[in-house]
Amino acid sequence: MSDTAAVKRFLIVDDSTVERTLLRGLLKQHWPTCEVLEAEDGGEGLRAVEEGMPDLVLTDVCMPGSGGLGLLAALREKQSVVPVVAMSGMGNEEVAVAALQAGAASYLPKLKMPQLLVPTINMVSELSATHRNRRRIIGCLNSMDLRFELNNDTSLVSPLVRYLEDHIGSLRLCDEGCANFAWRDEYRVVRMRLKMFGTSFWSRSWMMSHK
Repeated sequence: MSDTAAVKRFLIVDDSTVERTLLRGLLKQHWPTCEVLEAEDGGEGLRAVEEGMPDLVLTDVCMPGSGGLGLLAALREKQSVVPVVAMSGMGNEEVAVAALQAGAASYLPKLKMPQLLVPTINMVSELSATHRNRRRIIGCLNSMDLRFELNNDTSLVSPLVRYLEDHIGSLRLCDEGCANFAWRDEYRVVRMRLKMFGTSFWSRSWMMSHK
């Protein structure tokens, strides 16, 4: 993806007017036709995400009031798919780890902003597009049939069960607890059953729905 083809609408969340102005200038330098939205804290940033629908959010981690971590938590709670790049002038590993654990797609030290801004945004944008297309494909999933022949090797049962559970999880057919449904209107059941010696000895069902 070229620099000019990446993101068209950015949201900058930072309590510093100077920092927002500098970042806006860098964005306009590399994406002259982009639209740049601004917010001064996490609460205002959350409203801007809901109203302005940015393609990517750049948020400072440490801000008075509702900071970047609060914004990340709120976006995760709302199951937002907008990618977020966390920024900080502190430049320590603890801040980076906290941001990534909170759901940031990447972390960018402000001191290295001129050098890392464009490659970071391009990387995050490409990954976001890949995940978005993957969700669209999974939304078209109608049925899937997996068959394994274990040749009566009972030592393979547990690894296979874990594999099937991981496979279902990777398709995001249901949440981690398979209790909250991400798809609301049409529900299906995914059933898996293992058989050895012609006898069913393990089965499990996952409830899923189609968005």
